[in-house]
Amino acid sequence: MNDTKEVFFNEYCPKCEHWKVDENNMGPKDPCWECLDTPCNIDSHKPINFKHDLNKTQKIEVDTYTVSEN
Repeated sequence: MNDTKEVFFNEYCPKCEHWKVDENNMGPKDPCWECLDTPCNIDSHKPINFKHDLNKTQKIEVDTYTVSEN
């Protein structure tokens, strides 16, 4: 099929085990460097070095309610 797709960095990077908040200290040996250098991927929107980090989960804020019985 070989369909070239744009990589969705904003969706995948925060969930990746390689992702670093401090971009200023990133160097050519970091896996992120190679991903950012490859903005398109064949048949996938994932970055090439993406590894899902199960410890990074998105927090969902939920309002709490108090129910009283009458």
